[in-house]
Amino acid sequence: MTSPRPVVLVTGAGAGIGRACAITLASHGYHVIAADRDERSAESTTRHIGDHGGFGDAHVCDVTNSAAVDAMVDMIIRKHGALDGAVNNAGISGARVGIADLDDEAWIHTRSIDLDGVLYCMRAEIRAMRPRGRGSIVNMASILSTVAVSNAAAYITAKHGVLGLTRSAALDYAQDGIRINAVGPGFIDVERRRDMAADVRHDLTARHPIGRLGSPEDVAELVTFLMSERARNITGSFVPTDGGYTVH
Repeated sequence: MTSPRPVVLVTGAGAGIGRACAITLASHGYHVIAADRDERSAESTTRHIGDHGGFGDAHVCDVTNSAAVDAMVDMIIRKHGALDGAVNNAGISGARVGIADLDDEAWIHTRSIDLDGVLYCMRAEIRAMRPRGRGSIVNMASILSTVAVSNAAAYITAKHGVLGLTRSAALDYAQDGIRINAVGPGFIDVERRRDMAADVRHDLTARHPIGRLGSPEDVAELVTFLMSERARNITGSFVPTDGGYTVH
C-alpha cells in the first residue's frame, strides 16, 4: 500500500524540537511517523497531529539499537509503501564535566544516542530511499557541531560527528537523488531551560544578537523547508538557526 501523502520519519518526536518538527511537517501535508523511546510521548505527538487534521503514527524505538531501527524502517515500507523523508533528531545533552572527569559510561551513552543513532537511522533510511531514486534527510546537528563550550566534550564530539556523517552521506548518495542536510540549532527555549535562574537566562539570551532564545518551532520551520522540494538544490549543507550566536 502506498500512502497518498509523503511519509516522513521523525525520531525523538515526543518532546521539544522533535515534537515541533513532527507537528509542523504534518501541518504541511506529510504523514508523520513520530518515533520516540517513550511510548506516551510519541502518542501525545500523534494525538496532537490528529486533533489538528493531520496524519501520523506513533512508534517506539531506541535509536541505539540498530536492529530496532532497521525493523522500524521496514515497518514503514510495509505499511506505507515508501519513506520520503526523515528527521534524525533523537539526542541527549550528555554529562556536563571536563574530559578528565568523563567516565566511559557517560561517553558511550552520549555517543551511542547522538552519533551512533544518527548513523543507524541514516543507513536504514538511505537503503529504503535508494531504490526509488529520491528522498530527503535532515540530521539534527547543533551550533556545537562547529564551535565549543566548556564541559561538554561528549556532546560536542558527537555533534561534530553528525556533521561529518551528513557531508559524507550527501556526497555518497547525491546521484541517487537523496538530499542530506544538517540543521544547527542554537540555545533553544525548551522545557529544561524554563526553570533557569533569571540571571542565568538573561546572560544566555544576551549571547544571541537577535535578543531571544530560539523556539522549537523556529527549528521546525527550517527543517520543513529543507525537507521540501523548495530546497531541491541544497544537499550536504549545515544550516544554523541560532539567532546569530555563532556570528560573534
